[in-house]
Amino acid sequence: MSTLDTALRLLQHGYWPVAIRARGEPIHRRSPRRGQDPDEPGVVPVAATGKEPLGKDWGLERWTEARLRDELALQPGRGLGVCLGPGRGPGGAWLIDLEGDGPEAAQSLATVLGGETLETPGWGSTRGDHVLHTADGERLLTLLTAAGATEGTGTQAGVYHLAELPGLEWRVGGRKPDGAVKQIQSVVPLTPGTDGRPRTWRVTPRTPPAPLPAAVYAYLERLAAAKRAAAAGAAGPARRPQATTRADDPHDHQSVLRRALDEFAGAAAGGRHAALLRWSLPLAARVKGGALSEREVVDGLYAAAHANGMLAMGRQGEIDAAWRSAMALATPWVNGRAAPGRNGLAPSGTGDDGDDAPIVLPEWPAPPETAAYHGLAGEIVRAIEPESEADPIALLAQLLIGFGSVIGPKAYMGVGAAQHRANEFAALVGETSAARKGTSWSEVYRFLAAVDPGWRDKRILGGLSSGEGLIYHVRDPLEGREPIREKGKVTGYQDVIVDHGVADKRLLVVETEFAGVLQVAKREGNKLSAVMRQAWDGSTLASMTKSFPYRATGAHVSIIAHITAEELTKLLTQCDQANGFANRFLWVCCRRSKLLPFGGRVPQEEVDRLRARLSEAAAFAATVELVKWTGDAMDLWRDAYPRLTRPRAGALGMVTSRAEAHALRLALLYALLDRSERIEAEHLRAALAVWGYCVRSAAYIFGEQAGDRDADIILEALRSAPSGLTRSEIRRGLFGGNKPAASIATKLAMLLRMGLVRSESVPTPGRPAERWIAVETLRHNAINAISPPQTPAGPPYGVYGVQLRAADVAPGREVYDL
Repeated sequence: MSTLDTALRLLQHGYWPVAIRARGEPIHRRSPRRGQDPDEPGVVPVAATGKEPLGKDWGLERWTEARLRDELALQPGRGLGVCLGPGRGPGGAWLIDLEGDGPEAAQSLATVLGGETLETPGWGSTRGDHVLHTADGERLLTLLTAAGATEGTGTQAGVYHLAELPGLEWRVGGRKPDGAVKQIQSVVPLTPGTDGRPRTWRVTPRTPPAPLPAAVYAYLERLAAAKRAAAAGAAGPARRPQATTRADDPHDHQSVLRRALDEFAGAAAGGRHAALLRWSLPLAARVKGGALSEREVVDGLYAAAHANGMLAMGRQGEIDAAWRSAMALATPWVNGRAAPGRNGLAPSGTGDDGDDAPIVLPEWPAPPETAAYHGLAGEIVRAIEPESEADPIALLAQLLIGFGSVIGPKAYMGVGAAQHRANEFAALVGETSAARKGTSWSEVYRFLAAVDPGWRDKRILGGLSSGEGLIYHVRDPLEGREPIREKGKVTGYQDVIVDHGVADKRLLVVETEFAGVLQVAKREGNKLSAVMRQAWDGSTLASMTKSFPYRATGAHVSIIAHITAEELTKLLTQCDQANGFANRFLWVCCRRSKLLPFGGRVPQEEVDRLRARLSEAAAFAATVELVKWTGDAMDLWRDAYPRLTRPRAGALGMVTSRAEAHALRLALLYALLDRSERIEAEHLRAALAVWGYCVRSAAYIFGEQAGDRDADIILEALRSAPSGLTRSEIRRGLFGGNKPAASIATKLAMLLRMGLVRSESVPTPGRPAERWIAVETLRHNAINAISPPQTPAGPPYGVYGVQLRAADVAPGREVYDL
């Protein structure tokens, strides 16, 4: 593979390649010296290592394919680099390079990774190995600084070293004081090193960069804590707050404070905000009663937020808002209990403050029924599962999406006028690298990659950033008109092809950092969300932007996205929940299935056998158009249809409201994997099993949200105040009196309709007070909320009201055409 081929491959997979000057090539012209021939240019020679990229803003403006061809194809001897830092990785992620330099580097890298070996792009050079990772860059820089890392200067700005990890160079990049991205890059193969030998890939960029393991952040947090403790020791012993009660007293306020801060500091992603709200009211009550000082509580909350990563993510505003609300709502403690008249701190019927009340967390979704692992898909997952830490459902979901992309848009199911094809979107939701999302895709990819080399090499992309960019990769030919000239005069005009477009309309987008996509989609004027919705539907893709003339018909776009639950709930806007963006995805919770310190290996003969069967299924699918129903499948669909189409309230209802469409597409995929032109009952059972798990996953992620920002704020506050709040307390305490009473009433009515809150009348010396109290629903029984009892069976009906026509075959095996 040539340097140009490597550059184009990097560009295709979402990286930022940049051309490097050849040795001795001038950096720039300068004025001639006095007495020098004016026609003889003066030059500043490049450094001997030849690592300087071309151009002044090489790391700020993304290079195009045309520029790479010009610089690399026309100028032999130039090298290649890849840009690092914010937004420079696939999908807009932070891309970093951990570079080894010297014999100690391997041990240092093993120490910081916690002994974990990840499949991620990397190469070897004369100085040592390089590995590329995506990272939470802001958090990483905060921890490196706190751990005492030193940053280089000049061209080495953004490169860090830690004394505790000799030989390891952290090429992170970052931002300048004015907010501009620091220009930083690493030279990649096939560029020669200082000894003239070319660098060599250990793992090519075709494999997505693995997220930096949680062990790295944990190591830096421990190192930073040790540095802080050493600094505190040098300054003298820290003054411990004076406890106001005995240590064995259940109302020992210092003990409560320590317990609160420990829980908040150790809260995992997705539970940090809940832990903050859980403890804010009890701590504020003690501050208002004089048992604790506000300074020690707020300082403690900030220290805990630093430990759990909230500060590194710029979420200090949540801490300030929660504390202000708690101080506004909390009742001062008097003699060890809340003062009468406000019950926001203690659950009804107890004399305690509620600190020891059980915390009920949502249960991890129950695994899919065995029917989900039907046929060839199940065989492949069962072959991989014992040899991988990946979650079986993550393997299954990505295998189905990938197969649907390989086979293209020919096969479809007709439902009335609608046609459902084999393209699907799936979002894998799990905890950073611990969920093994990247591992699961790598395992599936090696089976799919052998089916169609053309699809593998050209139709798998990442780096979604705009609707126009998505359209461009599946664009139709673009025609234009040009003048016909005879003897210098225009005698007419003719139609010409300006751009031949893309012949292969299949496109699998793999976004291992989906948070970056959601972030850019929120920008004003960005049409990515709308175009993605059109792509799932199979509609014509087009932008009404005057300067973008491209459109795409017959596009077959599939998407695999990886994201953490915390990123998802933070970045998925309520508009995207309501406008149909979220409900076009299968939401799949996944986590590590087992510990395999030395990995595993599927026997090669089994891999070859299953690859051959997968290729046969894909070849069969290429011959099929309309896929029909059998009678048994139709009976099963009649039973399932009322449950699939029953409306659900709140965010869960919004993100699962295309249930029947997803079930049909999944059933289509199972049928084609079985090389069947008919949907059999077992195909539909498999599809319903997968969809059932997706709904349980959605309930785990979204199920306790109202789907409205203000309503969710009210609901979280009510859950933190077990005995409820009045409307006045909600309006003043949560919104500072800036929301009209009618708006608060509307949000409470919404929560009441959803069954998430209830109200009760509390006697007072004057008019009775109305208190609003959170109702536990999904936390206790997600299954009942997700799968309500069926409505009584009505008379037989045709699906979607369409008259059914049956072929004259055996009962139960009739083939139906809708």
